[in-house]
Amino acid sequence: MSNINFLFDSFLPSGLPNHNIVPLNRHYNDLKKIPVHAGIDLFSWNPIHETLTMNNSINYKHEIKFINIKDCPDNDDTNIYLIQLTAQDYQTMWPFYYMSKELIDLVNTDRCKIVIALIHAWPMLPYGLDMFIKLLYTAIMHSSINNLDNIVLLLDGGAVNVKMIQDAIDNEFNSTESKQKLSYISDEMRNRSLRGVPKVATATIWEQEYIKKLSLDKTDYITKYINKTDKHHSYLYLNSYLRAHRYVMYKASEYLDIKKDSLHSFRNFDTFDNHKAMIEHNYPTNSEEAEKFHNYIIENPNAEPVFLEYDAKFNATVQVNFFDALIQVEETNLINTWFSLVTETGTLSEKTFKLIYYGHPFIIVGCDHILKDLHKLGYKTFDCIFDESYDDMPMGYEKILFIGNQVKQYCGEEGRKKIAEKLPEIEEVLRYNRNLFLTKDHYEFWAKI
Repeated sequence: MSNINFLFDSFLPSGLPNHNIVPLNRHYNDLKKIPVHAGIDLFSWNPIHETLTMNNSINYKHEIKFINIKDCPDNDDTNIYLIQLTAQDYQTMWPFYYMSKELIDLVNTDRCKIVIALIHAWPMLPYGLDMFIKLLYTAIMHSSINNLDNIVLLLDGGAVNVKMIQDAIDNEFNSTESKQKLSYISDEMRNRSLRGVPKVATATIWEQEYIKKLSLDKTDYITKYINKTDKHHSYLYLNSYLRAHRYVMYKASEYLDIKKDSLHSFRNFDTFDNHKAMIEHNYPTNSEEAEKFHNYIIENPNAEPVFLEYDAKFNATVQVNFFDALIQVEETNLINTWFSLVTETGTLSEKTFKLIYYGHPFIIVGCDHILKDLHKLGYKTFDCIFDESYDDMPMGYEKILFIGNQVKQYCGEEGRKKIAEKLPEIEEVLRYNRNLFLTKDHYEFWAKI
């Protein structure tokens, strides 16, 4: 049985692993002094160790070790040198300029993979994708790494973003013309023999992180949800931070007259002007219905704030620990609604994974193929109640209205009766997903890196 070894250059007196990249350590020590970032260090050794140890205690299948680079085994163990970066640091890939010769030798001899992780994948490229790829190429060229297949960029993002970035990397690293354009790379760097290209992988960190916390709650939420058939609202619809697709979906709930059937929050005042450039660029009015909806928004630009009683608890918790706040739900909200309309961050986040654990059906407003991302992780979605062809649609008025009409069929008294008839199919999906979430082998995620 093989192990996963997370490699570090040394260990601190406390026994914690320590990178040789001193600027990286200093940067994150300063960052952790800011309270809102205190819970964001998901990819440090401690959460990895806790998650995999919990997994081991359930399945008794795997081991995990943290070892010095100088003690790196020569066998078939999976060795990973893990570096976590912020979006700004991820842009320049500056740790490649500081990596030790010993580490680079391990990479070039297929005994180690460098995994550079970014928590929030999008928007992650403030200077544009082309500039990011050139900065990545420049950083790698200034190192002595020849085996580029052993470089993994780990993103908390969906398949659409991952494929786009991987395609751009492939094009840049395989292009002789691109290499010649970079005049600040020496001929020696430019002409050395390279193997492969860096790989992009999806992190799904929310799934891995939340198993530790959610599994401590033994409440049978699914049974409570199933047993309460006199639900007060058709759907749960929670919104916090302002984003264009949330604003447009909220206006669609007014336009389609389904907002009254929801238990909803909208924690900020919003208006069309806040998102005008984004909407006009990405939301074409190429159908009569889209044109009518667009005109409705122009004529009714404001989205007034709505708060629920639960929001005060959320606001208090977020000041102490950001991730503890995100994991919270109000149980009565779940059992008194038939499903959730989730306005995702764009790609999969805690909003979806906590519903999988708590057992609440969902329809997702997010990037295209977000449901396919869930399917690849092994989860089922709710094609038993929704037409999920919306998953192939790009974000825009047509997608928003399509999702809104899927919701509308279960609004009102007749709509609630209609969805109640499908409870056996819904329950089967809920229990399958929750069981998978709790028993998933996250060791395999790292082993496949």
